[in-house]
Amino acid sequence: MKKVILLLSAILMGVQSTLAQDTASLLMGYCGESPYTSMTLGGKETEPGHSISHSREQFVAVQFDEDFVSRFAGCRVTAVRVCLGGSVPQTAGVWITEELPAEVPYMTDDNGTQTCDFVRAAQFNPEAYAYHFPYEAWIDTRNGGTKIDPNYSFSWKEAQLQKPYTISADKPFYAGYRAFAAPGGVGGQVIALENGGAAGTDDHSWVYFPESENHWCSLTQTSMAEYNVGLMIQVRIEGDALPKNNVAMAAINGSEYQSMEEPVTLECVMQNKGVNKLMSFDMTYSIDGVSQGTKTMRFTNGLDYNQFGGFKLDGLTFSEPGAHTITVTATRPNGEEDTQPSDDTMTKTITVYSAESSLERRVLIEGFTGINCVNCPRVHGYEEEAFEGTDAIIVAHHAGYYSDEFTHKSSLDLVWFYNMGGGSFAPAIMLDRTNVNSFYPTEYAGPVFLPKDASSLRSIYETLKKMPTTVDVKLQASFDSISRQLTVTATGDILATPAGADHRINVWLTESGLKAKVPQSGSELGKDYIHNNVLRDLLNTSSWGDKIDLTGTTYTRTYTTTLNEKWKPENMEIVAFLGNIDSADPTNCRVLNAGSLRLADIMTNGISTVTTTDLGTVEYYSLSGQRLTAPTTGVTLLRTTAADGTTRVLKRLGK
Repeated sequence: MKKVILLLSAILMGVQSTLAQDTASLLMGYCGESPYTSMTLGGKETEPGHSISHSREQFVAVQFDEDFVSRFAGCRVTAVRVCLGGSVPQTAGVWITEELPAEVPYMTDDNGTQTCDFVRAAQFNPEAYAYHFPYEAWIDTRNGGTKIDPNYSFSWKEAQLQKPYTISADKPFYAGYRAFAAPGGVGGQVIALENGGAAGTDDHSWVYFPESENHWCSLTQTSMAEYNVGLMIQVRIEGDALPKNNVAMAAINGSEYQSMEEPVTLECVMQNKGVNKLMSFDMTYSIDGVSQGTKTMRFTNGLDYNQFGGFKLDGLTFSEPGAHTITVTATRPNGEEDTQPSDDTMTKTITVYSAESSLERRVLIEGFTGINCVNCPRVHGYEEEAFEGTDAIIVAHHAGYYSDEFTHKSSLDLVWFYNMGGGSFAPAIMLDRTNVNSFYPTEYAGPVFLPKDASSLRSIYETLKKMPTTVDVKLQASFDSISRQLTVTATGDILATPAGADHRINVWLTESGLKAKVPQSGSELGKDYIHNNVLRDLLNTSSWGDKIDLTGTTYTRTYTTTLNEKWKPENMEIVAFLGNIDSADPTNCRVLNAGSLRLADIMTNGISTVTTTDLGTVEYYSLSGQRLTAPTTGVTLLRTTAADGTTRVLKRLGK
C-alpha cells in the first residue's frame, strides 16, 4: 500500500470570538451571531392549541442540557445575552432557572381584574408586578426616559444577573427572556431566531403559551419548526473550571467512495473549545490502524474559542480495493494536555474500488412536489436543467406539502425520509436516498433537502454517478393494449453482495404529460401546467419494496398488473431500483442501482391514438411545463390537438 500525504493549514470557516478580554469568560449557547427572522411574543399570536394572551408576561427560554452542565460544572453564569429582533417593551428581563414555572399567574389589580393600565404599570415597575425568578436582571431599553430605542432591531443586549448562578453537573438549567405584552393587541416585543442549519429547529428552545394545557411548548412543536430556527439566547460563564486548552475534531469531509485510479483528498475540520487562543496542535492520522506519523499544525493568528480551522489530507492512494478506515486525532493544544480528550478523534471509512469491480450506476431522483406548492415550478426548472443530457431516472412524489389529485399513498409513507421529526416541505429532493452532507453540505439532516440551484444538483448527481455499485438493473416488459395487462421482469448481475442487512426491490410506474384539475401555484400556466414523472402505481407489495436475496451472482423478479383506463401508456415509464432499508435510520437506505423502460418502446402497435393526419395545432413545452416557441435540444413535450379535438402529449428528444 502506497500513501503520500501533503498537509495544508487553512481556516475553513469561523465564528465570533467569545473570549472576554478582561477576565476568563465564555459566551455559550446553541446559536451563532446571525439572526434569520424574529418572533412576536405579545399580542394575539397563536399556534394550534396555543394562544398567547396580551395581558400576561411573555416568556421564551433555552435549555442548557446534560452535556453542557457536565462540561462546565462549577462555573458561574454571570449574565444572559439575547438578540432582540425589533422594538421591545420599555421593560424586559432575562433570567435563569432550573425548573420552568408550571404556570405564571395572571397579573391582576386590587379588584382581581386584568386591565391594560395594569400591564402598562407593570412595564415601568416590574419589581412590584412581575413574576420573579431567583436569578434575573432587567434590560432597560428606554431612550430619553420613555421612548423605545428603534435601533434594537436585530441587536444583542447583555444583562448582568443580580447574583451569579453556579452550574451543577447533574442539573440542566434554563436561560430565558421575558417581556410585557403591549396593551390592546400585537406589540413589538420580539426576539431573534437563527437558522438551525442541518440540525433543524433547535429542540433546546421553549416558548410559554399561557392558554394551553401544557404551558411550555418546544419550538419544534410550533409552526416555526418548518423554518429550522432556534432562539438566540446565550449565557456568559466564568470560573476556574473553564477548559483552558481543548481542541476537538469536528468533521472529516470527502467522498465515501474512491476509484483506485484517483488520489484521495480529505478535508479535516477541528474546533477550539478552550478559553486560551489556539495557536497550535498535534495532528496524527492512521490508515487501517497503521499510524502515519504526527505533525504539529500552527495557525498564524490563532483561533478564538468556538472558532473552526482545518487542514487537508491530500494525495492518499491505495493499492488494494475494499473498505479503508482513516482515523484522525487532534491533541496537545498549544503544546499542553487536552482538558477533554474524549472529542479528539474522528474516523471515516472510504470504499476504494477498481473499474473491474464495479458496474455502471443510474441515479434515482425522487422529488417531493405538489400542486399547492408555489416554489415548485421554479425548482422543477432547476431539476430540468441539472439532469438534461443525463440518464437520471426521475420520480415525482406529490407529498411533503399537502396532498393533491396526483398523490399516491406510498409517497405519503416516504415522507419518513425527511428525518425531521415529522416535519416536511416542498419542493424537496433526494438522490439515491443518500445523505449528501458528507460531500455537499445542505441545511438539512438528509437524505431529503431543498435544492439551491441547478449547478449544485448537477454536482451532487455527478458525485453519486461515480459511486461504485456491484449490482445492476435490467428491465424487460410486455404490454397488451387491449387487456391493458403489463408484465415486467427485472434482472441483474451481482458482482458482490452489497452492504446492508435488508435489501429490497421496487418496481414503479410513472406518468408524464398530466394536467391537474386546478391551477399550479407559482406558475402563470395555471391549469395548463404539465406534471411529469408522477408516481402512479407500485408493482411491489410495500412502500418500502419487496425483500430480495442479493447473495448470489444474479437475481430476477417478475410482476404483472393491469393499467388504469385513465392512464396513457404511451406517456408512462417503468422504474425499478434496488436498495437497502433501515427502519431506524432514514440516512441508511441508499439506492444500490436503478433502471427504467418506457412503455412506448415496448408497445407493438406504437402510439396510434391520433386518428387523423391533420394535427390541428402543435405546442412545445419544457419538462417543467413552460411553453416554448420552438422545439429545443434535450427532452421536450409535444402537445398536439387534432381536428376532432383529441389532445395528446408526447415526449420528444431534440437533436
